[in-house]
Parts: sequence; structure tokens; C-alpha cells
Amino acid sequence: MNKTFAVIISLFAFISFSYARYLQDVMSDDEILSKYNGLSVGIESAKNKKEAVELYEKAGKIFFAKGAYDAASNAYNMLLGLKPSKKKKAEYYINLGDMEAAKKSYSSSLDYYKSALALYKKNNEIKKKIGDILLESNLYSLAEQNFKDILASDKNSDYAKRNLGDIYYSQKKYSKALEYYEGIKISYYDKELIANMAACYKSLGRLDKAVSLADDFINTNPGSDMYLLSGLLYSATGKFEKAKEQYLTAVKFDEKNFYAYMNLAAIYFDEGDIQKSEEMLNNANQINSYTAAVDIMYARVAYKKGRLYDARRHAANAVLKSKTPFLKQQSQRMLDYFNDKK
Repeated sequence: MNKTFAVIISLFAFISFSYARYLQDVMSDDEILSKYNGLSVGIESAKNKKEAVELYEKAGKIFFAKGAYDAASNAYNMLLGLKPSKKKKAEYYINLGDMEAAKKSYSSSLDYYKSALALYKKNNEIKKKIGDILLESNLYSLAEQNFKDILASDKNSDYAKRNLGDIYYSQKKYSKALEYYEGIKISYYDKELIANMAACYKSLGRLDKAVSLADDFINTNPGSDMYLLSGLLYSATGKFEKAKEQYLTAVKFDEKNFYAYMNLAAIYFDEGDIQKSEEMLNNANQINSYTAAVDIMYARVAYKKGRLYDARRHAANAVLKSKTPFLKQQSQRMLDYFNDKK
């Protein structure tokens, strides 16, 4: 088959949870930040260090929840200046790292996490955060070593295995990716992991394994995306009737599944059921009419029905909508073919 498809008020009186929510939901960042000017006054009125710490921590949490990261950072830096215990110090560093990560300031986030790790060198939860930041920063070699360090101290870490598998998958090292993916407990599986594993098996010529994996997951986690994946795998094995069944189930779960409709249109077309193909194509077009694939299929249907003018029009639209050189080339070839027809 030929298919074209992918945070106080003053902060220093007791703040109830519900009132804190009110502040988060109603006050603007500017209003909240203006309250921060009363922070030092509040601390000076605190009866002891413990009370001051509690007030700062509340401030930090509320600011963080609101997304007022600079104010939250000031609160946690003040806490660090109060000579906290080793445990609390690590906690504050982690919170600061989380805020920097939320701002996508990955270098600063990494520095805070490393400061926390220096206090607890064997803490894998901190290492996980470091690994995530390394990945976000596209530092794959460092991330790889980080997650291997986690596995060295915890051989059952599905988190580390998953990330190592993803690293190798992104590098198209499919056999290496599977070494880690296959060691993950089934209870840790999700749609993305199944899709990655299936792609690895497919790339290694193990289509039956890919199909079995997808279908087993569907049995306990049915959903439109998974039925689409299963259909694509069945299509790759040439089992188009089974593929059609999976695509139809996919659109029952989600009537907006564009790709399922497109694949159904292609299957019906190849079966010679042009009316059904056009029906599926119309469904896809209502969801997304801005892709070249839709016009390519419309052009094929129109030509099959003897509507040469419509075939040319759709082929020309496909050329204009193509976002890759390959697709543009194929669309142009189709247009040239139709233009040569009388």
C-alpha cells in the first residue's frame, strides 16, 4: 500500500490553606510581590528562629505555587542564611532547583541540585532531578552516566531504565534501548513507552513482537492512540483487515483521531471502496484540512472517480501545503502526472 502519514498577605500570621488558595487564585503577581516588602518586618517580629523559619517556608511554598519564582527564591535564600540543618539545607536547595527548572533556567537549576547532592551523595531522588535537567539541556552523555550511577546503586530503578532506554532510542540505538526497556516492570508501562518499544522491535524486524506488545497493553489500557498504533503495526505486517478493525476501534474511542481516519481512507481506497474511502477522508478533513496528506488522498480519490480537474486541484494544494522536501516532491510528481492527462 502507498500511504502518506505524525503565592501572602503579611505572611506572618497563620495562613489557612483555603486563604492561601484564595491568594493564589485571585491576587495578581504584582499584588503578591508587593506583600513581600513586609517580609523583613514580619521576621523581626517573630518570637524565635523556629517561628521565623516556619514563616519563611510558608512564604516560599505559597510564592512557588503562585509562580512568583523570584519572591520564592528570596524566601528560600533567606532560609539558607538562617543556618539550617543539613537536611533542611538540602531541601531548600532542591526547592530552588525546582524553581529554576520551572523557569527553564537549567544551568542554575543544575547548580542547586548539585549543591543538594553534595550534602547527600547517594540520594537517587536528587540524581533523578539532575538527570532530568541534563536531558532537558540535551546533555545526553552526562545524563546517560547519571542514570547509570542510579542503576549502580539501585538495580531495580525503573526510572533510570526508562530514561536510559529513551536516550538510546533517541539515538536510534534500538537494541541498546531495548536492553533497558525490557527490564522495566510492566506496572511502569505507559503509552509512550509501548510506542517506543514497538518502534524498536519494528526497526529490528521483529514486527510480531511489536504487534504482541501493543495488543497486550491494549487489553488493560484500551484507548484510541493504542488502537492506532496497533493498526499501524498490523498494516506493516500486511494484515490490512485486522488493521482496519483497529483503526475503526480507534475512532470509536476518539472521533477526532485524524490519523486513524487517514489510514482507513487508504485501506478502503486500496480495497476499491472509493465511497467509503472518501467518507473517511471527509472525516479527516473536518479535523485537519491543512495537511498535504489530505489533498493527496483527495487527488487519488478524484482521479479514480474520473474527476481530473479536481485531482489536479487537490494535487496543487498538496504541493502548497507540503512541509517537507520529500512530500513536496511526491505531490509535484502527482500534479505533473495529472497535468499530462487529457
